[in-house]
Amino acid sequence: MEEYKLSNYTRENIKPQNITEIHRNLLLPRVSVNFYKSLSVSIFFFGLFFLAGCDFGLDAPYEDANGIYLDLLSNTQVNGDILLVQGDKAYVIYGQSITIFDISDKLNPELENYYPPLDEYINNAKIKGSYIYAVSEYDSKFIVINISSSSPKIVGELELEYEGKEVEIDGNYAYVRADNYLLTIDISSPTNPVLVNTIHFSSGLYDCIVENKVGYLYYRSKLTTYDFSDPTNPLKRFEMGYWSGHFLVKNKEYLYVKNKGFGEEVSRIDVTKIGSSKELKFIRWIEFPDDIIDFDFDGYGVASSNSTLYLLNIDDPSYPCVAEKVSGGGSSLTIKGDYIYYLKGSYFTILKVQKIK
Repeated sequence: MEEYKLSNYTRENIKPQNITEIHRNLLLPRVSVNFYKSLSVSIFFFGLFFLAGCDFGLDAPYEDANGIYLDLLSNTQVNGDILLVQGDKAYVIYGQSITIFDISDKLNPELENYYPPLDEYINNAKIKGSYIYAVSEYDSKFIVINISSSSPKIVGELELEYEGKEVEIDGNYAYVRADNYLLTIDISSPTNPVLVNTIHFSSGLYDCIVENKVGYLYYRSKLTTYDFSDPTNPLKRFEMGYWSGHFLVKNKEYLYVKNKGFGEEVSRIDVTKIGSSKELKFIRWIEFPDDIIDFDFDGYGVASSNSTLYLLNIDDPSYPCVAEKVSGGGSSLTIKGDYIYYLKGSYFTILKVQKIK
């Protein structure tokens, strides 16, 4: 399959970090790396003349971001709202249906199974082992779907008092975000999920991550951490004022927060350091020219707007740097090692992170 080359230039300031980039469409074919190397001097000087006539409001020069670029491996047509990836399987959920792809060959994902319809519409889901844990869109339910059999089926249900928005899984517990509530559900017996605790927040709970019994939450203009060592009695450990957060991703000892003020055209990802006692300290932000709708981190970072996908170099996790900017953003992003998976329109897309040696 032909490779696709994208630009690999970044521009940055120390505090705050801003980015603007030379940009090409994902579908422009890439000729050989050696050809690009032979043109590098010409391109560099052309870039200098081009930039001299542009006012980006930044002072720092462009620089090569370690020769990192993306290859488009495959585009597979499928309808989907939620993408889950585990091992060599990709699960695309669309309403009541689940489409399963074998992605052991990233260049040619193969349709393995298609299962319509489930009894419930799925609003959000996470995968662990042989089960998908989800919340129903129309009925206030937490549901457990067994995916180990020849036909996925719902094997566990729990009626919820509040409409579930999002699911997190940590150990034997599921954490369901439901407007002003965080529900803790014991899933040690997947066929018999049990509600064990409810935390009420005075205003909206916008996002929640739970990892190794520690929760990271954004609510009511605050970032906070919780200790879930005893899930029936979680304890607040730290809280800091925070304006206009939207959703969170954790990477090692850093928490990345999408931040966008009301009516603002640009958005940013804030980098927050997690201390040894789970206290939080704002470090810096990286600003984007359009509204980021999803992002993920694993070895690299990837952020997406409706129209643009950004690859982030996180050799220094406290200082993410945009290495690539490509046309064709998407939703339900997942990055695992060198591979990026996401949904865009009616396509399931796989990209690979490459480096010029």
